[in-house]
Amino acid sequence: MKHTGRDVEKLAAALNRFGDRLNKDVLWREQKAAYKSLASLTSYDFVAELNEEKDNWRRNVKLRYHLSEHWKNLVKQDKLNDALAVTRWKIKNWGGIKNISDATIGEHFADAVYKKHFLPFEHISSKSKALALIEPEKLQIYDARVAVSLNVIQLAADTEVRLYFAIPSTQIRSIQHNEDCFQARLPQAAFEELDFVPVPLEDIYSIYTQLLLRVARDMQLSPVEVEMWLFGLAFEFSEAPETLSEILGEERQRRRLRNGLN
Repeated sequence: MKHTGRDVEKLAAALNRFGDRLNKDVLWREQKAAYKSLASLTSYDFVAELNEEKDNWRRNVKLRYHLSEHWKNLVKQDKLNDALAVTRWKIKNWGGIKNISDATIGEHFADAVYKKHFLPFEHISSKSKALALIEPEKLQIYDARVAVSLNVIQLAADTEVRLYFAIPSTQIRSIQHNEDCFQARLPQAAFEELDFVPVPLEDIYSIYTQLLLRVARDMQLSPVEVEMWLFGLAFEFSEAPETLSEILGEERQRRRLRNGLN
C-alpha cells in the first residue's frame, strides 16, 4: 500500500496544523558535554559555525548536514577510526543511546561505509542514526518518537491509506514502560481497529524514507526537517492526553457521519 497524492497533501496540512505546538528552542537541546567532545572529533571552528544558528532547531539541521559531509570526507580519506568515532558520537552522545555496545556500533558503521541500507527492525533506532550520515536527504532517523507521530498524524489527517509504523523499543516512559504511556492508551490493536495496516518490519525503513521525501516536497522543507517535526510532536502526542483525545474525537465524529449518525 502507498499513500495517495491527496494523502500526502493532508499529512503536510496536519503537520502544519500542529506546528505551533513545537517548542523549537527546548527540543533538541544539546548537552554541553556532547558538543565539547564533538569539537575534539571535528574542530572548534566546526562547532562554532553550528553555534552561529539562533535556535536549537536550525543548529541541529545544520549539524545533520555538516556532520554528514565531515564523515564522508573522513571515509574518503580512509580515516576510518576517526569516522567510527564520529558515528559513535552521533549514536551515543547526540542520539542518547547509551546502552549500545561498541561491537554493534562497529557493525552499523561498516554497513554505512559499504552503503548497506537494509535495516533490521531490532536495531532501527541506532542504525538509522549511522545510515543518516551517508545522505541526509535520502536516509533519515527512525525511532520510537517518529513512529508515534507518524501513526497519530495519519489519524489527524484522515488519510485514505493508513499504515501502522511499529514503535521500536525505547526508554521514554511516556511512550513505553508506563501504565499510562502512549502504547498503553493506544496500542497497535487500537490502530488496526481504526483501519491501519501494519507495515512489514523489513519494509518499514524504505517506506518511511520514501514517505518523508514526498511530504517534505509538499511542505517545501528538507526531509531532515520533517523527521525532526515528527520527533518533536511525539512529546505532544504522548504527553498531552488532551491532544490525542482531540484527534480521536475527530475520528469518532467522522465515523458517525459516514454511518449516517448524528
